Amino acid sequence: MATAMIYDTLKLAEQLEHEAGFDAARAKAMARILAENAGGNLATREDILLTKGELRAEIQGVRDEIQGVRDEVQGVRDEIRDVRGDIRVLYWMSGTTLAGVAGLLSIAITIALHLMRLG
Repeated sequence: MATAMIYDTLKLAEQLEHEAGFDAARAKAMARILAENAGGNLATREDILLTKGELRAEIQGVRDEIQGVRDEVQGVRDEIRDVRGDIRVLYWMSGTTLAGVAGLLSIAITIALHLMRLG
């Protein structure tokens, strides 16, 4: 990513000397120290823009993944709602069936009691 940068120490020393008022020895020492400490760790504008673009792409990828997970969660919620509806139907069906069986049982007992009195 980082491109090789040419650090012009002579130009920097001359600028420090003429524009900042450094004496020649101090300007050369400052330029040399800055060049040594930079050690290729300086980023150009292009490096920063490239990294910025890569980060934006990564962030968009993460956002897309998050949206996919949200969609899956919503699908699971919909399925749970459907299952709850099915359970409610089964609940009412079993209740009405039980009530029907209880009704038939009471009719059968009533008939059996009447037959016992007659017999």
